[in-house]
Amino acid sequence: MNRLTSCENAALVNCTALRFLDYMDGHPGPYPCHPCFNIPPILAVAEKVGAGGPDLATAIVRAYEIMPRFQENAGLPDLGARGWAGSTNLACSVPLGISPLLGLNREQIVNALGISITHGSVLDAASHGQMPTSKSILDGMTAKSAVVATFSCESGSQRSPWSDRGQRRIRQRGRRFLRLRSAFGAHWKTQNFGKLYEAVQHSEMRPDGGCRSV
Repeated sequence: MNRLTSCENAALVNCTALRFLDYMDGHPGPYPCHPCFNIPPILAVAEKVGAGGPDLATAIVRAYEIMPRFQENAGLPDLGARGWAGSTNLACSVPLGISPLLGLNREQIVNALGISITHGSVLDAASHGQMPTSKSILDGMTAKSAVVATFSCESGSQRSPWSDRGQRRIRQRGRRFLRLRSAFGAHWKTQNFGKLYEAVQHSEMRPDGGCRSV
């Protein structure tokens, strides 16, 4: 089909197609992690802003480096055992992957992360069953939400789109959200975030294109 749509809807549709056809890669770890779901939203944003090939490749590698780190440093028991789906990590990796394409500054990136994570935490219950509709769209919905969150923070290269009052509310909501995650047992470890990572070496794909069980 030769049909145009919005940037965020392109991320939704292409992530859903990727999930539905089971054409994902897989990163070995305590729960399923598919970094390839970062590619559709990054492609959509890169096309929208007219990014060149090197910037596109850098954004994809950036997201591939970030997402498995959240997978491996979510604490014990792992994120999935606490009732959260691995798609939740997209709420972190997508904004960090696409922010440089939009030229966002540090404050804007922090705001984008806060909004994306608040709206992008996915319950693991949505991913169970024989490929239900909720499982097919959960990565796409998270990616779409992350794209919307990041674009909402784009209002110039130097200043935040919110007033001081608004920023205080965001920080307060962020703290409440972290307390909520803590109540569910989602404690993030950070001591290993600095280690070097070789995303391609650690990603696997079956010969038939489907994701290998990890």
